[in-house]
Amino acid sequence: MSFSTERFRFLLNNDDCRRDNGLRDPYVNCIQPTKSPPLPGCLSQNEDCQESPPEKLSPIAGGIVALGKFDALHIGHRELAIQASKVGIPFLLSFVGMAEVLGWEPRAPIVAKCDRKRVLSSWAPNCGNLTPREFHIEFSKVRYLTPRQFVEKLSLELGVRGVVAGENYRFGYKAAGDASDLVRLCEEYGLGAYIISSVMDKKQDSKEINASDSMERGQVSSTRVRHALAKGDMNYASELLGRHHRLMLMMEENDGVMIDTTHIHLELDVLATCIPLTSQDFRLLGIDFAGSGTF
Repeated sequence: MSFSTERFRFLLNNDDCRRDNGLRDPYVNCIQPTKSPPLPGCLSQNEDCQESPPEKLSPIAGGIVALGKFDALHIGHRELAIQASKVGIPFLLSFVGMAEVLGWEPRAPIVAKCDRKRVLSSWAPNCGNLTPREFHIEFSKVRYLTPRQFVEKLSLELGVRGVVAGENYRFGYKAAGDASDLVRLCEEYGLGAYIISSVMDKKQDSKEINASDSMERGQVSSTRVRHALAKGDMNYASELLGRHHRLMLMMEENDGVMIDTTHIHLELDVLATCIPLTSQDFRLLGIDFAGSGTF
């Protein structure tokens, strides 16, 4: 089995390609936490009426959650995490199971599941030495929530202290809420809301990516990362990701691999996707791809 790299070359374990993207001050709107609204059944804030304490705090209680899909963990996602870390403990909140519920065609992730912690750890120096953590919500459980119900869930059920989102963020059933709605509702529920400007991609014309996407305004996106990888433009992919793209191979101990400047040749007894994650007989091989250079 072989994987063609065609128009690009790659380097193994090369972390020298990180770039300073010169991000400008991203804030376009910011509110600080205010007093929480009266709880249901309370006539006023002055009455002796308090919500019963939850039996168990959520893992993100008291944290600041960045909202998004976080498929590629690109520089736009990193900027959300950086802003969250400036005001609290940063978490990345995203939904799982969207493809199954909405009938999307399955596709391989841009970042291997086993490699996501490494990527997030690399963000720590930019996040006040805090490594952002991920928190997932089943999409089927929140699909029909209105924007207000979603913010209420963040506040009352999950106990977060604030949210960070991009200026184009939409939420709620049928994407009914936008960034201004998020700010308004967070203020009502006593949450901090931090809306940041999109990190723009200065290299490619949006028409080359997906002209039919109404959210496409030239910002860095997972769609653009996939486009770069499909074209084999690893310099471009590295700029969008803020790091080299890494391919993770899961191999049994006796499997072989040979790498030259154009192909990765694998000799596998069993396909990697068929090896159980609980197996103790496999090893992980990470291959970093750069835009140019020698092996």
